[in-house]
Amino acid sequence: MWLYIPIDDAKLKIKVEPVFEIRERYERRTDKDFLSNVSDNRGDVFGRYRAGVNLKGKDFTGRFVYQYAHDWVWTLGSNSSNDRSDMVEANASFSVDKAKVTLGRQRLAVGSQRLIGELNWHNVSNSFDAVSYERDRFSAFVAKQGVGVVPDKNLFLGGVTMKDSQGLTMAVVKTDELNNVQKGRLTLSREGKFKLGKGSVDYQVAGQIGHEDGKAVRAWAGFARYTMPVAKKIDGFFETNIASGGKSTDTVNTFDQLYPTGHDRVGLMDTTGWQNVRQLGAGLRFNVSPKETFKVQVMDLSLYDSGDSWYGVGGGVNTRTGGTYTDATGASGRHLGRELDLDFSYKFDTTYTLTAGAGVFWPGTFPQNLQVGSSNRQLWGYVAITKKF
Repeated sequence: MWLYIPIDDAKLKIKVEPVFEIRERYERRTDKDFLSNVSDNRGDVFGRYRAGVNLKGKDFTGRFVYQYAHDWVWTLGSNSSNDRSDMVEANASFSVDKAKVTLGRQRLAVGSQRLIGELNWHNVSNSFDAVSYERDRFSAFVAKQGVGVVPDKNLFLGGVTMKDSQGLTMAVVKTDELNNVQKGRLTLSREGKFKLGKGSVDYQVAGQIGHEDGKAVRAWAGFARYTMPVAKKIDGFFETNIASGGKSTDTVNTFDQLYPTGHDRVGLMDTTGWQNVRQLGAGLRFNVSPKETFKVQVMDLSLYDSGDSWYGVGGGVNTRTGGTYTDATGASGRHLGRELDLDFSYKFDTTYTLTAGAGVFWPGTFPQNLQVGSSNRQLWGYVAITKKF
């Protein structure tokens, strides 16, 4: 719904469109550290509320969105809550010589969002204080962090992309300083899709060079998924994710997944990021109706380098009782485990969506050897409702 607001006597008008979004999600995770004798079961109720406006004039557009995010946490030991309040978007876009220039706090979503994305699954999500430029198939941006899960005032991103009939090529420079460690990386990425037999292949490959704490960076990652119809309204798929890891006295080989939309990239349970990992998976997608879909998938997960860490979906090292999932000796092995996922989505209309899912993770030799005590499976489930006005 647009509202027309006159600005001056020249009859210049701006269209104003209200923006409202409400999302509620309940999650439950049990035995995160796989130990039955350690009580770490947790329930979360995530609430996220956005309100703002879209503006549209003759030669410009604008978007201003405020976001409030709340998390109620229940554990056997204690209850708590976390709140975040952010201006997640505040930008203006102008037409300049057949190009679009956007200034201010904005969401960046590049291609598949495996490297730079909006992170909309997370209660906080990503946005950047940036200048972006788009013309035809070319785009470019320079950015600092605006809103993020973990504040990072030293982050700088600069990138260019080029689309063609086969996919998208991207180059991104990232510089940062965390815990007095200076980092700089150049990432080159290619992604696309092509037909193969009765199905199609989605893929992405990326390589990185740079420096980190005085060492050279040489890292890479890849993804491929083959999808084909197996019955009426049913698609089958096979996929693999791989990302380098490890280091030597003078080289860092751990891939940096940058700032992705990481949910359900390497498993629905979000135990693993696109770093130091080998994954093989398969599944079925049931396209029940235009409004309703259901997906089931299974996968096997291992470390690429057994002397490197098990990294989570956010890029940090996964924690456990008594420490982190790291064994620099490599003696704990590389097998992380196996995962089974179920995911469901139903769209009541264009503004109202119900989603739900569940997963089981059976630990492999790596987490089992690092833990002291029994090693149980991890369970996780969620249900969410999203309403946009």
